[in-house]
Amino acid sequence: MEVIVSNNVIELPPAHITGGSPLSDRFFIKFVGGGGGGEALAVSNGNFIIRNPSGYWQAYTYVGAGYGGGAPISWADRLPRGSGWVEFRTTEFYDVGHFVGLAAVNEAGAQIGDAGVSLYMLTLPDVNRKLSLATGSGFAFSGAETIGRISRIGPIHHNGRWDI
Repeated sequence: MEVIVSNNVIELPPAHITGGSPLSDRFFIKFVGGGGGGEALAVSNGNFIIRNPSGYWQAYTYVGAGYGGGAPISWADRLPRGSGWVEFRTTEFYDVGHFVGLAAVNEAGAQIGDAGVSLYMLTLPDVNRKLSLATGSGFAFSGAETIGRISRIGPIHHNGRWDI
């Protein structure tokens, strides 16, 4: 067994879990990097982590296309550890591996590094509201609306590291 003590916080290494995670109707999502852009035809990619209150989490990626304008390319850097989690609820109980399928992203704003504002709205399957996500520092000068697919990356994990 491996235990890491860092800044007075005990961290356990991520464990791979087979099968589904416990069901919940309460989840947290965090944007962990992405980019896109384009004039008239816009493409978008984003990576996310979705976790439940029981310590199960799943990595996801989104790829979509649509229309937009502004900078030919934009990107957002990974948020600092522990920040950027947004809570959301579902109308039924699901596990963290459920959120696969059609999704949409709306982006708007102007940002260079940490200066400016970039609005990032994600629509997930079986979630009744658009999720407004913080995207960290980066470069953006555009507006875009894309429709695409969100897919799982790797297996479901279980641990108590909420700072990922």
